[in-house]
Amino acid sequence: MLFTYSIVPKGGTERDALVRGTLYASNLNAAKRYVPTATSISVSGRTDLEVVLSDSNGNEVWRGPYKGEG
Repeated sequence: MLFTYSIVPKGGTERDALVRGTLYASNLNAAKRYVPTATSISVSGRTDLEVVLSDSNGNEVWRGPYKGEG
């Protein structure tokens, strides 16, 4: 399955994204396990972020805290 994700400031929308990416995962649960630890140098060390996960149609399917490098 194809998903897109955005790392945004807490409470932000995809328009506020600091990082955007795509992800192929076998299912939603696998995608939800990966995206909180997606790495990007542009957000390294920040703790005020969350991840917005969207399906291939652009619908938000999950939102959670960004944990940084896993």
